[in-house]
Amino acid sequence: MKILSLTHSYGADGAAIMLNKTIHYWVNELGWTVAAAVNDAMEVLYQADFKKNGIQPVKNVDLKNYDVVLINTLLDAPQIDRLNASIPVVLWVHEGETWLDNSTMTAGDLTRLFAKFNLIIFQTDWQRLEVFRSFIYRLEKNRVAVIPNGITPSYLAATEIQYPIKDSTFRVVNVGSVYARKRQADLASVIEKMAQDTSIICKFIGDLQHAHTFGPEFTHYINQKLPCHEWVGIIPHEQINAELAQANLFCFPSGDESFPLAPLEAANLKIPVVMADLAPYRQIGWKHEVNCLLYPVGNLAELEKAIRRVQEDPKLAAKLAQGGFELAQSLPFDTYLKQITKAIEAIKIA
Repeated sequence: MKILSLTHSYGADGAAIMLNKTIHYWVNELGWTVAAAVNDAMEVLYQADFKKNGIQPVKNVDLKNYDVVLINTLLDAPQIDRLNASIPVVLWVHEGETWLDNSTMTAGDLTRLFAKFNLIIFQTDWQRLEVFRSFIYRLEKNRVAVIPNGITPSYLAATEIQYPIKDSTFRVVNVGSVYARKRQADLASVIEKMAQDTSIICKFIGDLQHAHTFGPEFTHYINQKLPCHEWVGIIPHEQINAELAQANLFCFPSGDESFPLAPLEAANLKIPVVMADLAPYRQIGWKHEVNCLLYPVGNLAELEKAIRRVQEDPKLAAKLAQGGFELAQSLPFDTYLKQITKAIEAIKIA
């Protein structure tokens, strides 16, 4: 199998991480060939990612050399118009409501765009049945697939969390690019308030280049380097689990997601999870008071309440940790790989 990948990123965002992991499997386990259409800047920026995952960067694309084109993210979907493709083209949709809210495309244009693809892969039924339903309802059922993300096994053993003794520091971790949609400002504000009466620190792991989307005052806030905050920036994905393993709580205040990996990766290490309440989480299997605590998006008082509950109630924390672990274990990466590989193989044959 020879695949051409088209996308804007092979870096540290969730969509790129899933693509890279999948390509790594296809190349190293199945012996497939995967090339990435790139410009000069991308070739330099993602050189290490290409080498690590066996991706061949190409600047001059000849579709005769490939069996399938895979376009990763709806943001990159319009690239199909540059292809004039005579081979199957697959669209992998990672986006949700925010993309739709900010799109300048008309309903008709988006419907026609979806219709150009031989196969559209969503991560949840929430995307298929709620967010994008109006634009794909005319498509044949075999042209739309729902393939949930899988969680890669951690090299760190999931163990029972040892909660801090009195007067020791309660450690919170957040993972994700720092920008307005992810709402890290909510968490930072709550942690700063809690630090006035309890020993607590939050480590924010993720790209900081878009932090300005919160406004210039937030950039100044980050630069203050408060003792209760640690803005780590990007670190290799392999190191994130090591950071998670040192945490007492994973907190994810994001205001829009489709299938976020970070909360599941934390849960896979038996770290309790607190998240803003979003519709797709129910499709994934997250349940309030069972395997996580959910609070209304943007409600700082409820976010603080949820964090304090985990901090002050070891039995609740242990219950959430075990429930989250069981959810993560129900989404094995091997199952995901089999499903997406089968879908790509089938579209080639069709």
